[in-house]
Amino acid sequence: MGEVAAPGELAAPGDWKRTHGLQRIGARIGALNVNKPSPSHNFTPVGLIGREKPGTMSADHRKAQLDLMQTETDTSDQDNVARRFSREKRKSMILDSAAELIAERGTADLSLEVIGEKAGVSKTLMYRYFGSLVVLLKALLNREYRHLRSEQLKAAEDAETYENLVRKVTRAYLLYIEDRGLIIERLQAYPNIAQATDPTHYNREPSVHYFSEVTAEVFDIPLETAIAGTEISFGLPAAAGEFLVRSGMDRQAVEDITVAMILGSIAGLRDDVLGRQRRVRPPSEVLPLPAPRKAGAG
Repeated sequence: MGEVAAPGELAAPGDWKRTHGLQRIGARIGALNVNKPSPSHNFTPVGLIGREKPGTMSADHRKAQLDLMQTETDTSDQDNVARRFSREKRKSMILDSAAELIAERGTADLSLEVIGEKAGVSKTLMYRYFGSLVVLLKALLNREYRHLRSEQLKAAEDAETYENLVRKVTRAYLLYIEDRGLIIERLQAYPNIAQATDPTHYNREPSVHYFSEVTAEVFDIPLETAIAGTEISFGLPAAAGEFLVRSGMDRQAVEDITVAMILGSIAGLRDDVLGRQRRVRPPSEVLPLPAPRKAGAG
């Protein structure tokens, strides 16, 4: 190893380029090991003056330097990936990653950091987009509601009969459960989510109104009764979806059972309204009453 150059002493003219290159390396990675200069050259790169001699760095020190460089590279890679997409696209990708994690293991131990790691997004960007885990989960729940309702409305558009309508909408829900799992149910169970969101789902009111109008017309029952029956029957597909996941029963079999229960409940309402609860006329309105007898007659 050459001795340290004295103040003001210049390195040999032929070594300038090599010295300059090592200066830049030294300034970037500090005391990382570099190739030793030839013993015939009496100089020390300026970037290494006052530091450990090349080749004498401890293994721990070298590992720390390499880890730091790798962290900077990973962060740079994440930022570069993030810059390739629009803000909305990146948010959608983050929500996709959150949905996958929830489907796999629920909401336990979930955090913005865990979701960001899966999505390949830095912690800084995660907090910039959502602010907190609750905000992210609310956004995911609303997105899932919109997707489910959209699929059910598309299915209802092609229905020709009441039975076909119930079957298509039920099938759309069960297909959603097969594809997405119990994400909505798990999100509803998360603290602060159920309180902030109606557990009866996004865009429910228009759906209830549509089904109630159709039910009242087809089964000739009062709209008020049809609304109550529709609201209650909306819980059957949700229960069927949970049973589908838990039992592993064939989806078509679950669909048939659910449709039969919904149709049976509506038919029962009609029979109840048209039969047991319909007002009957008293005999005085049906049978002719005998004329009142005059006093003293007979």
